[in-house]
Amino acid sequence: MDLKGVITHGHGRPDHVHIAGSGRPGTSTQDYFYNYDGSLTEHWPNGVSQVPAITGSVIRMKPHNGEPAGLVASFITVKAT
Repeated sequence: MDLKGVITHGHGRPDHVHIAGSGRPGTSTQDYFYNYDGSLTEHWPNGVSQVPAITGSVIRMKPHNGEPAGLVASFITVKAT
């Protein structure tokens, strides 16, 4: 999938992300279209080896593979080290 998004700085709250994901033509994902909405997880001042992560929800915007639009699920994205 190809992902395009924006980051909104939280001004006292965690930064927020909105990402649109669309499938690539000619691949098994070509009919996919999803929207992701999430926030940067809190940084713990006394945390040890904390890895930056984004948590949020994702919604299926268009039906595909016989499944309807509208499915919502949670996601967690973790920075690779």
